[in-house]
Amino acid sequence: MPTRKKRATMRDIARLAGGVHPSTVSLALCNHPSISLATRKRIQAVAKAVGYRRDPLLDAFNARRLVMLPHRIQPVIAFVADFESRDALENSPHHAALWRSAAAAGQSLYCRLELFLIGRGGLTAERLDSILHTRGIDLLVAAALPAGIAQLHVAWDRYCAVKIDCFDWEVPGHTIAADLRQGMRLAVGKARNLGYRRIGLAMARVGEVMRNDLLKAGYLIEQHQDPGEQQIPFLFMEEQADPRVLEQWIRTHQVDAVLSNQAGFGDMLKAAGFTGPSNVAWACLDVTNTGADVAGMVMPDESVGSLAVEQVVYLSRTNQRGIPPSASFTFVSVGWRDGASLPPRSVEHPSHLLQ
Repeated sequence: MPTRKKRATMRDIARLAGGVHPSTVSLALCNHPSISLATRKRIQAVAKAVGYRRDPLLDAFNARRLVMLPHRIQPVIAFVADFESRDALENSPHHAALWRSAAAAGQSLYCRLELFLIGRGGLTAERLDSILHTRGIDLLVAAALPAGIAQLHVAWDRYCAVKIDCFDWEVPGHTIAADLRQGMRLAVGKARNLGYRRIGLAMARVGEVMRNDLLKAGYLIEQHQDPGEQQIPFLFMEEQADPRVLEQWIRTHQVDAVLSNQAGFGDMLKAAGFTGPSNVAWACLDVTNTGADVAGMVMPDESVGSLAVEQVVYLSRTNQRGIPPSASFTFVSVGWRDGASLPPRSVEHPSHLLQ
C-alpha cells in the first residue's frame, strides 16, 4: 500500500527558511508589510519549493472567528470625495447614495467610514496622505470624483484601496462601477420594445473617455444585431448645443428616438423645434438628476457603494496593499425607469413626418 506523502506545514517552512518563527511565515505568506520584502520573498520561495498549500478549512475557520469575535476597535475607511462640504455631498443624489450605502456596508463589516474632502478648498492629496498615515488609516475608497480632477498622489503602497468610477485614473488598481455597456444595451432594447427603430445616440463632448467608450460600445453592439439596419452616426454636442445641428442630425438620419447623457436634452429638442405633433422621443442615460417623466437608465449607486467597501475590507483582511499587478473591474448592472419622454411609438410618430 503506497504511503501518503506528508503535507508541508508552516513549521517546516519556518525551519527551512532559516529558523524563523511560524507566525513570521504566516504573515509572509499573506504578504504582510510588517515583514521585510527580502524575508517575504525568501519564505514564499521556500513555500513554493516544498509545495505548500493553504488549508481552505482552516482559512474558513479563521475568517469565521474574526467575524464572531467582538471588535473593540473599528478600523476606519477613508471615503474620499471632491466636495466643498458634507452638506454639498448630501445634496447630490448620486454621491449621497454612494456615501450612505458605503457607510451602511462598513457598519455591517465592523468598520467605520470617515469622509475626507479634497479639492476646492478641501485637503490637498499631500495633506490627506499625511493625515491618514498619522492616524494609521490604511483603507481608502476614492468615491466617484469628477472627470478631469487631478489624480490622488499618495503613497499607494500603504493602502488597501479601490475607486468608484474614475476610469481615467490609473490608481488605485481596483475599480467598482456601473455597467454602462450593459446599461446602454438595455436602453436600446427598451426603445425597440416600445416600437422605435431609428434610435440615435447624442452625447455631451465633455466626460471621461472610458465612460463614453463603454456607452458607445453597448450602442454599437446593439446596432450590429441587425446587419441590414443603416447605422446612425453619433452626435457629440457642446454644453450649449446649436439647435440647428441637432435638428439636421435628426432629420437627416430620420431619428425617431434619442438616447442622451445630458439631463436637459428635452429642452434641447424643444429648442430644435421638435414639439407637439413632431416631438421626438428620448431617454436619459442617467436619470438620477431628472424629473420622473424622463425615461432612462437607473444607476446602481447603492450597490456600487456597498461593493466598494466590501472589496476594500477583503483587501485588508488578505493584506493586499498597493497597486495590484493587474487592474480589476467590478461592473454592477444598471436598471431602467419608464417615463413619458419615451412613450410607446404610435403610427403618428414623427418618423413618418421626417421623410
